[in-house]
Order: sequence, then C-alpha cells, then structure tokens
Amino acid sequence: MVAVLNDFQKDVKISVNEKALYKVSRLVEAFSGFRISANKPVVGENVFTQTAGIHADGDKKKNLYYNDLMPERFGRKRKYALGKTSGKANIENNLTQLGIQLSDEDLKIVTQRIIELGDKKETVTQDDLPYIISDVLDSHTIGEKVTVEDYVLTHSKSMRPSTTVRLKFEDGVVEEHASGDGQYDAFMNALTRIYSKRNYHFPGFAIILCAFRQAVKRTLFVKRLLPGN
Repeated sequence: MVAVLNDFQKDVKISVNEKALYKVSRLVEAFSGFRISANKPVVGENVFTQTAGIHADGDKKKNLYYNDLMPERFGRKRKYALGKTSGKANIENNLTQLGIQLSDEDLKIVTQRIIELGDKKETVTQDDLPYIISDVLDSHTIGEKVTVEDYVLTHSKSMRPSTTVRLKFEDGVVEEHASGDGQYDAFMNALTRIYSKRNYHFPGFAIILCAFRQAVKRTLFVKRLLPGN
C-alpha cells in the first residue's frame, strides 16, 4: 500500500520510511507468529531473487530490466538463486559478492555442478559456493589464507566446555582459549577472540565455516558440515 500510494497517488503525502518496511515486517512476523509469504510484494523473502540467468545478466548490463520497485528502494539487496535454472550470470554475481574470481573454463565447470545439484532438488546457497569450487576444481582456486594448525576440545561434568584453537595466518600463528555453552560455541568464541586480537574485520561466515569444518570433521560430537547443513 505504501508503494502504491507513493507511485500512483502523488497528491497523497505519507511519512512512512520505505527502507524500514522490510525490517518492521520481520518484527511483526516474529512477535505475531504469522509467517510472511515468500512471494509477498516488497517484503517477501524471494521477491527480489532472480532465478533466471537472463535476468541476472540484465542486472550486469546497466539494469536492463529496471523498474520502479527495485530492492534498494526498500533497503534490500538483489539475490541470485542457484539451481537448475542458474546461468553463468547468476553464479558470477554470487561469486562477486564473495570476492571470488574464476576463469571462464572453471566457471563452466562450477555452473554445470550447480545445475546437477538443482536437478537433484538440492538447495544451493551462496555459502555453499566455496565448498562446491573446492570439490569440483583440481586447482587451488581459493588460497588458504587461514588454516587450523591445531585445536583441543574439553568437556567435563561440572565445568563449562572450552576450546584452545591455533590458527595459521600468512604472517604468523595465533592461539587463543575460550569457553562456551557447548564445544561448538567455545570454538566460535575462540575464533572471535583471535580475530579481535588481530584487529581484523570479522571475516565472512563462509570462511569461518571452512576453518571450522577442517577442525571438526574428524570428531564425533558433531556431524560433518556439508553444504546446506
């Protein structure tokens, strides 16, 4: 209604901030318990998600499919679905958001893999892309700038679980200890302390999960992290 009034009833003046609509709708959803339909105009989760590669390609070509209801107007961002209908442009846009560049040949291989996963009804998200790339490409496309050197996970009857983690960066090794509500929580707290100590901006969640998966994939207390989990 707010968008309709602003676009078609120029003589009607309202003071609603369009960029706040999505955030407010999520608050209403949380407190009311009524879920918002994914395709609901303006505030639906998927209304600004491009599924076809041709539309994603149009976005790259100076907003070829521009219209008045652009996501930026409502404080939202474009998303590009990954699946059986994904084109090269969809994947390129997701890779750009992650700061990853691939050669044309490697991009074709990754695209084909994503289409295969879509045919199997698998859900593919942007966070899955680093895993898919490492699985299907023989080259070391993504350099391991952070690796888990060692870790210790402790648990006892009357004490909080704790973790000591040692990470290797390009310029040295950093070790930190932390406790938490569980071993996973303790591990993530230790990572946070390490990055806080180095005065880094906290890295992308996908990078943290890559490090975490390396550390826990051989342990018994947690299932191995796989794309989609």
